[in-house]
Amino acid sequence: MKKTKFLSTLLFSLFLVGCGGTSEDTPTEKPGTDPVDTSKPTEVVTEEKPTEAPTPAGTFVMEAEYTYITGKQGNGYSGSSTGKEMVQKDETGAGASNGYWLGYLYRPNMTVDFEFTSDKAVDDVTLTLRLSCEIKDIVLTSNNYKIHINGEEVTDYGTITLSGAPTSDSTGYVRPFTDFKCKKKISIKEGKNTLVFTTANSDVMAGTMIATAPMFDCVKLSTFGDANLSYEPITDNLSLFEE
Repeated sequence: MKKTKFLSTLLFSLFLVGCGGTSEDTPTEKPGTDPVDTSKPTEVVTEEKPTEAPTPAGTFVMEAEYTYITGKQGNGYSGSSTGKEMVQKDETGAGASNGYWLGYLYRPNMTVDFEFTSDKAVDDVTLTLRLSCEIKDIVLTSNNYKIHINGEEVTDYGTITLSGAPTSDSTGYVRPFTDFKCKKKISIKEGKNTLVFTTANSDVMAGTMIATAPMFDCVKLSTFGDANLSYEPITDNLSLFEE
């Protein structure tokens, strides 16, 4: 009789284990998962917002409107703009990653300068530019639009074709911004890095746009392993849009 009772108890215990329970009905965690800490809010980082530093491995975004523009003077279709006036707001849903972009780059030798730091040196980093155009379609190559990383030119980065530009700004239409991945990868060093884009031509587009250049939204770096990248966005550049 004792033997029969023992076997019945054993079979019942095996049945509970097979169903994922215990004889005490204590819930168990699935293997390979960690307990969820509900005391801290879950943070979600997306490319639709400015990237805060330091950034985990993935995609690191730097906004053109947050670069140093004090004292810079750029050209537009009819005249020029200086400093913060070069920042333009996305009011038509053109897909600017932070809701703004840097314009008025239609002047020879006009630069967009990004500065960032890395806690280690990394090779084969993927560089992506988010750009648009206005007034006319344009084609950018290393011949008419230069890229330098830490003073070294990124040659033969590919051909960037921006088409579908509105021929007039009177409609209020802005060509949607597009990501362009550079064919050639770059190397970054430990510590401070500079990434400079230069309007390297005098090809008139229209009016006082005396050089060919894009509308610049942001740059994205990826495939940098476990390096931590950071930058200091100059958010005061948007002060003209504050109510």
